[in-house]
Amino acid sequence: MKRNVVVTGMGVICNAGSNINEFFESIKNPPRSETCEKELTLFDDDLGVMGYQVDTDAIDIDINPKYRSRSNLLALKSLKECIGNYRKMGDETNLGAIIIGSSTGGQYEGEQFILDMINRKSVKNENINYMTNCAISSVADCVADYLNFDGELVTISTACTSSSNSLIMGAMMIEQGVHDCVLIGGVDSLCYTTLLGFKSLRLTGKNISTPFGNNRKGMVVGEGAGFLILESKDKVTEENRNYYSEIYGYAMSSDAYQMTSPLENGESAYEVMELALKKAKMSPRDIDFVNAHGVHFPTYTFDITWNRNTLNRGMLPTSGNLQTFSLNLSGKFNYDWFKASYKIRQFWELADNWSIVYKGQFGYGRAFNKKGNLPIFARYYAGGINSVRGYAMGSLGDAITRASGADAGKKVNDTLGGNILFESSIALIFPMPFVKDHTRIQPSIFFDAGSTFNENSFVTKEAWQNVGYSVGLGVTWITPFAPITFSVSFCSIIKSC
Repeated sequence: MKRNVVVTGMGVICNAGSNINEFFESIKNPPRSETCEKELTLFDDDLGVMGYQVDTDAIDIDINPKYRSRSNLLALKSLKECIGNYRKMGDETNLGAIIIGSSTGGQYEGEQFILDMINRKSVKNENINYMTNCAISSVADCVADYLNFDGELVTISTACTSSSNSLIMGAMMIEQGVHDCVLIGGVDSLCYTTLLGFKSLRLTGKNISTPFGNNRKGMVVGEGAGFLILESKDKVTEENRNYYSEIYGYAMSSDAYQMTSPLENGESAYEVMELALKKAKMSPRDIDFVNAHGVHFPTYTFDITWNRNTLNRGMLPTSGNLQTFSLNLSGKFNYDWFKASYKIRQFWELADNWSIVYKGQFGYGRAFNKKGNLPIFARYYAGGINSVRGYAMGSLGDAITRASGADAGKKVNDTLGGNILFESSIALIFPMPFVKDHTRIQPSIFFDAGSTFNENSFVTKEAWQNVGYSVGLGVTWITPFAPITFSVSFCSIIKSC
C-alpha cells in the first residue's frame, strides 16, 4: 500500500528572496519593472549578459573549508532555514536519504582553478579544493558533512529538471516505504559555462522572464537553492505533528525528441501534466498556480526544398544522381538568419558493379545583423564519417584564437564551425571479391576534401590551409538490422587527424 507524502520543512534562497517568507511574497506580488536592471559583478569579463546573482559573501554559516564554494554556501543557507522550520527540530536520526539535484555543482570554482593555471601557470595551494568542488556531487557531500549524515546519498543531474526529479525520487521512496524521511534539494550557481552557453544559443535577454507574455524576449539567468523535508503522512499524524503541505501527484517523462527543444505541438508537456493530474486524482480546474519553465522566445522557421532523384536503386546505387537544394529562414526574436545548401551524389557506371561517384555539399548562411555570423548551433561543421572521413566530427575549419591567458592571441586546434561549407568526395566503387550479392555490400576507394569558413577568412590563404584531405578505403554493408559503414583513411599533413 502506497503511503501519502507531506512536507515538514522548507528553505530557499534566490533572487526572489533570501528566505521562505520573502520568496512567497515575491510570487504573490511580482516586480512591476519589465527589464532586468541588475548587472553581474561575479565575473572579470564583460559577458554582455544580464542576470541575478546572490551575495554569497553575506552568508554567515559554518562550512568545512574543503567544501567552500558558491553552490555549497547557497545550499547550506537554504538547508539551515529548512531544518529550522522542521516540525521535528533537532532530530536528524530519522533522516533516511539525501537527494540533491544540480547541473553545475561547484563549476564556478573549477573554472577559476583552470583560469589560474592558464594565467599564472601555477595554482595557489588554497585553491586546490576548487577542483574537488567542481564535481556535481560535491553539493550532496557538503550537505552530508554539515549534517554528519552517513546514510543514502543521491545526486541527480538532468539539467533544468534536476531538482524536480530529486523531489519525485524522494516522494517515491516514502510512498514505497523505503524511508520515512527524506531531505531533497536543488542547487545551482552561476558560472561561465552556463552564462556563455545560453548566450551562444542566443537565448538571453534583458527583460524579466514572462513565459506567457506576447512580447517575451529571452531569459534572465539566476542562481539559488531550495530544500524540502519529506515524510510519511501516517508517521507525522501518528506523532501529532503539523506539516506544510501534501504531495498529491507528480510525473516525469523522457521524450527523446531533441536535446534542447520539446515537441512543438506541446504534446509531451501535455501528457506528463495529464499523468500528474491523474495520479493526484485532480482536474485542471483544481490547479491555482502554474510554475512555467523555459527560455520563452517566439521562433519561426521557413523551409524550401527542391529534390531530384534518378538513382537506379535506393540502397547502394551504381548509376544516376541525387540532388537537393534547400533554403532555410529561421529566427528567435531579433536574431534572424538564413542558410542555403546544395547536395549532390552523381554516379557514373563503368561496368557491372563498377562505378565512379562524386559527392558534394556546399552551403552558405548569414545572420541579419552587423557581424553576420550564424549562431553557434546553426553553423556548418565539417569532418567525420559522413563528411571528410579520417577527421573528428566538426574538427575542420578556422582555428579558434585564445582570448586570454599566457597564450592569448595564439591559435588552438579547435573550431566553432562557419558560415560557409565546402565538401567534395570522389570514389571508385568496385565489386567485393568472393561475394555474389553486390546489392548488399559495396566497397570503395575514396578521396575526400572539405572545411568550413567564415566570410572574412574565405579568401585568405590561411583558411584554405585548414582544408582537410584524406584518402582511404570504405565499405558499406546492408545488414538485417541497419546499414553499417566502415572506413580506413590517411589524412593530409596540412591538418592532423
